[in-house]
Parts: sequence; C-alpha cells; structure tokens
Amino acid sequence: MYEQQRDSLMGTVFNMEQASFTTESLNDTVVMVEAMKHANVTMKQQFKKINIDNVEDLYDDMAELMEENDMIQEAMSRSFSTPEDLDENELEAELDALGDELLMGEDEEQLPSYLMESSVPTAALPEQEIGQNSPVVEPQVLTT
Repeated sequence: MYEQQRDSLMGTVFNMEQASFTTESLNDTVVMVEAMKHANVTMKQQFKKINIDNVEDLYDDMAELMEENDMIQEAMSRSFSTPEDLDENELEAELDALGDELLMGEDEEQLPSYLMESSVPTAALPEQEIGQNSPVVEPQVLTT
C-alpha cells in the first residue's frame, strides 16, 4: 500500500515537473519570437539605409585602391642598381664560371703570402716568467 502511494506521488511530481518545464519552454519561445520580431523590424530599417549597388560600387572602389597600392609598393621596392631585364640564368652561369676560376687557381703561387704555410710562425711565443717582479693583476668586478 505504501509503495502504491509512493508511486502515485512520484507520478504526480513527474507530471508537475513536466508541466513546469513546458511552461518555461513556452515562455522562452515567446521571448525568442518577440526578439525575432524586433530584429526583423530593425533589420528592415537598416536595409532601407543600405543600397546593394552602393555596396558593390564601394567594394569595387576598394579593390581598385588596393590594386593601386600594390602597384605603388612594387614601384617603391625596385632597386636602383639592378636592371629590370636581368637574366638570373646568366648571373648563375657567371657565378659558376667565377667559382671554377677560383678552384683552378688554388696553386700556392696564386695564393696571397699570408695564406701560405711558410708565413705561419714556427717559433713558440715567449712565456713570461712569474716572479716577484711581475705585477699580479687581480680580476675586478664592475658594478653599474
């Protein structure tokens, strides 16, 4: 008997919660519909202020201005010292030829004197004797 009453009360509570949920959902729906109506009116007013032809013209003008800006930037980035009709393949061939000339001219006769092995000193550097007459230099810590 108690179980039957408990089940009956649980069913009643469930039905009340369902009714409450449905009421809240309907209230939310009413609020959303009112917001959509307001947005619709506002959008219609704003669209009256905007002409699609004007927007397209504005977009075309902006595209032209951006293209002109690109042309100006390209003109500003040109180098004064390099000709425009410079062929990179010719430059690459000339660089390779210079590299070949350098490789062929690696004889000792072609090298500067300071790069030859005979110019490297063979004697060891003189060592300073540390004695009583030699001043001792203490490291100093610099502070700012």
